[in-house]
Amino acid sequence: ILGPVAVGIIRLIQNIIGALNVVLLAIENFLPTKFSALYERESFDSLYTYFKKVSIIGLIGLSVFALFLSLFSSDLLTLLYGKEYSQYGYIMNWYVFIFIFMFLIVPLRGMLRTINETKIWFTAYMITSLFSLLAFYPLEKEFGINGVMFGILSAHVLLIGITWHKLKKIIRIRFESN
Repeated sequence: ILGPVAVGIIRLIQNIIGALNVVLLAIENFLPTKFSALYERESFDSLYTYFKKVSIIGLIGLSVFALFLSLFSSDLLTLLYGKEYSQYGYIMNWYVFIFIFMFLIVPLRGMLRTINETKIWFTAYMITSLFSLLAFYPLEKEFGINGVMFGILSAHVLLIGITWHKLKKIIRIRFESN
């Protein structure tokens, strides 16, 4: 089981990355309104086009920012917390990469809410939760902090994968019916 230092490092990194959560919250508050307006006033096609646009632009912008943070993760930790923390830059790199997937969840969830397909989200979330319960302890025991970070990343990828797989079927049906 992770010791107090490892848990502290994870929390320290979460505090830095947590500042980006404000951006995610803003997007999460803005997108459903925009998605709903497009869906109601225009069409599913317009909604889907905007969904792709937001996802791609956000992914590119966040990836550039993530690359910057990754390149200077150790320096940033040194600047904010002191030289003794610079060795944990690789944990920040994990979190920055995970954050990209956290972003991708926002438009997916917004899309599902807009088209009233929240059962997909619930199902994907339940499967991901079950995965987390089963996988995290063995990952942490075998690989330590890297196993924990891999488990967090895997859970996000699984959530997106299940959701996207189900959403693609709905998109195909909606486009075929037009």
